[in-house]
Amino acid sequence: DGRNYYRAKIESDAKVQLVRVWYTFVDEPSWNRNLWFEWVMHKQGDYYETSVPGAMPDGYLIEVADIAQGVQGYITSLPRRISDAPVEERDPHNAPWQGPRERRK
Repeated sequence: DGRNYYRAKIESDAKVQLVRVWYTFVDEPSWNRNLWFEWVMHKQGDYYETSVPGAMPDGYLIEVADIAQGVQGYITSLPRRISDAPVEERDPHNAPWQGPRERRK
């Protein structure tokens, strides 16, 4: 039918405020300069779901915003390794920007 369907089951005691899918189409192998599009998901029974018209995206993530300490969580399909470059994990305690100082631990 030319639509892409997204569904997420969120099991949390926190009050969910917003669930939306972000998706992107990639035209270069380095995955640089991607333009992301968003689509709000709606609660349907035990799930949040939506459908988006168009071609299958190259990557997507589902953003979940809740009010549990104001922290957002993410479910994602983005690839972990997208090139032959060495993979390095960032040290979260020695990063150039980690958000507001009061939220760092």
